[in-house]
Amino acid sequence: MLKWQKSEEFLEQQDCPGSARQNTDEKADYLDFVSVVSALAVVFLHTNGCFWNFSATARYWWTANVIECLFYFAVPIFFMISGATLLDFFQRYGVLDYFARRIRKTVVPYIVWSIIGLAFRVCYLKNIGRESVNGKYIVRGLLSGGLVEIYWFFIPLFCLYLSVPLFAAVQDRLRRKVFLYLAVACFVLNCLIPFMNAVFSINVGYQFSVTVGSGYLLYLILGYLLHRYEIGRWQRYALYGTGLVGLMLHIVGTYKLSVAAGSIVSVYKGYNNVPCVLYSVAVFLLLKQIWGGKLGQMLSAKRLIRFLRNYTFSLYLVHWYVMKIMVKELDINTQSIYYRLGAPFVILAVTVFVAALVRKIPFVKKILP
Repeated sequence: MLKWQKSEEFLEQQDCPGSARQNTDEKADYLDFVSVVSALAVVFLHTNGCFWNFSATARYWWTANVIECLFYFAVPIFFMISGATLLDFFQRYGVLDYFARRIRKTVVPYIVWSIIGLAFRVCYLKNIGRESVNGKYIVRGLLSGGLVEIYWFFIPLFCLYLSVPLFAAVQDRLRRKVFLYLAVACFVLNCLIPFMNAVFSINVGYQFSVTVGSGYLLYLILGYLLHRYEIGRWQRYALYGTGLVGLMLHIVGTYKLSVAAGSIVSVYKGYNNVPCVLYSVAVFLLLKQIWGGKLGQMLSAKRLIRFLRNYTFSLYLVHWYVMKIMVKELDINTQSIYYRLGAPFVILAVTVFVAALVRKIPFVKKILP
């Protein structure tokens, strides 16, 4: 059996996606480390956008496939952090306060930066005509996350927020059994069986699923379990092994099927697919263990993570603008391996600098938390 132990209680968490705790805490929690790594991984995914321009012969696509798969954990881990930080919210405040915080710290910035993004696309990138923009276009874009291509993430995040009170209402003494059951049932019925059906072309009419844990809700549950309870060493190694298998299936499977088909085949892709779930769980555990070791004891590492944790949400909101301006003004070859591996660190530095300046403006600070 899995050997579970309760981890230490953590302080009241910040509400922004990817932010792990309030700035008043002087310590760097492992969740801060996980958040910073995941935020940077998001930038790597976006600077590696040439992955979606498939070429069976060009060298760039082979490396792009590897980079895409390596950093694929970014979005699932953001949802897992939400599970780790939000499912105990009843211990800190009520439902109305919970939703007020969500709206103030995520919904408002999303709306404002989506409108800014639309103006940016019309006036600077010029990939949207002015005549196309009207009230219906804006409302539809806000509801779909489509005004800024990378903001799709907010829509499932908001849906997840709506579901959190249901899971948070489960009594503490029942959570381990209930959440573990849901995690296993959702993985098997919602992920594993459909994945096997697709890989082996079984073509069996399959209708069973656990709807209470459908979509990204599985990551909410997994994040809470992995944060709240410690897993025994050998079980952890087993999860590392399955995570490595998931990563290799993603890399090799996507490459072989795509080359054979002449276009990107997504049988092994998808955030709710088996390879990604296995890999994301392993990465979350690995980052937790790394920070719990020597790295987490280094004063310089603590200071860096304490500093960067304040900018993870800002990085997600703003890095797309920095990336687009950089590529356009410098006429960068986005297929270059130097750009794809080096630009994320430049974008991080520029975004942090911009966010630090913007936050000095009282009103603007509210839209760039």
